[in-house]
Order: sequence, then structure tokens, then C-alpha cells
Amino acid sequence: MAAATPVQFRGQVAAGADRWRIENLSDSEPLVIEDVDGQAAATVALPRESLPFARDMAVVTPFGKVPGVAVTVFFSPSATVATAGQCCPAIESPRRELDPSARYFAVLSTLCEHVLKYGHAGQVPTSSDIAARLALSPRAVDSHIDYLVDKFDIPAPVTRSTGWKRRALIRYVRAHEGVAQVLRLGASAGTGQLVTGA
Repeated sequence: MAAATPVQFRGQVAAGADRWRIENLSDSEPLVIEDVDGQAAATVALPRESLPFARDMAVVTPFGKVPGVAVTVFFSPSATVATAGQCCPAIESPRRELDPSARYFAVLSTLCEHVLKYGHAGQVPTSSDIAARLALSPRAVDSHIDYLVDKFDIPAPVTRSTGWKRRALIRYVRAHEGVAQVLRLGASAGTGQLVTGA
């Protein structure tokens, strides 16, 4: 009887104040991240993909569903996260780096493509539009958008409507020429690093 083909199951979990990330370190095996509570659809992290999550408990398995091979992630947000994003306008905002090789960078570039080319927003692409362009799931795009909103400390409006995060990110890029410039450079070169301020 032939031996079963071994499955590479390599990933890395990093925790932040209000979310955690999983990085799929495999060259060929996708990872499936499932919400233990069953309230969210499963998400697939492609090889070498890094995705942010805010779920308090999830099970990570190889895409091939090898019996008995799974990792359960437990996460408890920091109690100080509510005040972490608040800062005095007179104090310079912290410097933030954007990695042009990261998937979130491609999501932001695709979201802001019209602004980067023409200087105005045009029609705001949906998460499904962006997902189709980048071969991602809409849920993965939403996770990257959530991550970017937190990264730039964009406050939530009092009245929220569908797509407010996407519109807020576009406004942020329009207001920060340094971000827009490196998005243009990163999109064309695929390399480099951006440091942004307020």
C-alpha cells in the first residue's frame, strides 16, 4: 500500500492589540481558517499569503483536510485598544510603513486606482470587484480593508453606511500625497517601501 503524500502545513500566527494575523509559510498548500462559532464563512490563505482576523477563536487546517491536523487559535483583544487610536492633533502621527509586496498593498492600490490615475474617486469598487481583479475572496478583501483602516487610524463615522471603509481609505489616499505617490511607484515597480505621516 502506497504511503500517503505528506502535507506541508506551515504557518505563523502573530497577535496585535485588536486582531491577529496568519501567514501561510507553505509554497503550495493553502490554509483554511474557520470561525469556531460558525458565524463567518471559512477563509482561505493562499501559499505565502498573510491575512488579518479579529475572530476570538478559529481553527486552521490544511486545504487538503488531513484528519487530525489542525491548530486552534484563541485570541483576546487588549482592553486598551479603544484608546490606542486616539491622539492629540498637535502630536505628529506615528510613522507607518506600507509593504508593496504585501497583499493589502495590492488591495489598496486596486481600491484607489481611479484616484491614482485621474485624481478623483470615480465609482468606488466593491470588495467583489477588487477580489475578482486580485483572485481573492471578497471576505479576504474585507479583512485587508479592515486592517488598513486600523493601520491608518481612520475613525469610524457616527453614521455608518455600506462601503464606508472603502470610501474612507480613498479619502485618506487623496489627502496624503506621500501615500498616493508610493502606491503609484509600488504598483508599477512592485518594490520599495512607503513611510507615511499625518
